[in-house]
Amino acid sequence: MRAWSRIFTMTCAILFAACAQDPKPPPPPAQPSIEGNAKSVSAADIRVVLELKRKDMIMSHGSASPIYTVRVIDHNHIEIGYWLGATETWAIAERVMVRAADIPTS
Repeated sequence: MRAWSRIFTMTCAILFAACAQDPKPPPPPAQPSIEGNAKSVSAADIRVVLELKRKDMIMSHGSASPIYTVRVIDHNHIEIGYWLGATETWAIAERVMVRAADIPTS
């Protein structure tokens, strides 16, 4: 019984130590993977979302991090996966419709 108790304690200690380490991001991909309902948006829509997110990262953090994943939820919602340091981060892009009557002309 003592042997099992020691093995269990050592196993828990090893697992705890492994969980306590900061995760390291995988190597950045050449191109982000496109997942989900990709046919519901155009390639131009995806390019615009990526460019806007890169500009947002530069404004917020001083530099753009590699984007790993683009997950298309539907025609109006896209999630962008990237790493900030050792933290996996997801941002949501939402299409906003603007009526012509709302756009100032002068």
